[in-house]
Amino acid sequence: MSAHTSSPHPASSEDNQRRDHLTRLLTAVRARGGLALLALAGTDHPVLYVRHRGRLMPVVVVRGVTGGWWFIWGRSGFADAAHVEVAADHLAGPPVPPPDRDPYGRVVSLPPARAASPRLPQSPSQAHNGIAVKAVA
Repeated sequence: MSAHTSSPHPASSEDNQRRDHLTRLLTAVRARGGLALLALAGTDHPVLYVRHRGRLMPVVVVRGVTGGWWFIWGRSGFADAAHVEVAADHLAGPPVPPPDRDPYGRVVSLPPARAASPRLPQSPSQAHNGIAVKAVA
């Protein structure tokens, strides 16, 4: 019986293509200042992790039903693997700035998209959660 040192499943041409596409995307994301890490590179199913909008986003490569390769990420993100630059531009987009904090570490302002706008009463008597509210002078 001879010693078997290679992996139980030698990498196929398709596995190498998958890894090559992810490596090209990793390089393009890093060239744009993004953070990226290729995990499971020695397996049949490598995964690229990219810091995207403050979250760690897994990116995989799949073969399309009509041929070709596609990067897919998140719930609905995708790009043709032939257009690495487009995918890298999207994934390495502008970073999310951290929120402003007071000396105690509490958030002092919400990002504009989440900040609630104050609502002033339109009339002296206005319904609020099904209860009439009257302005008192």
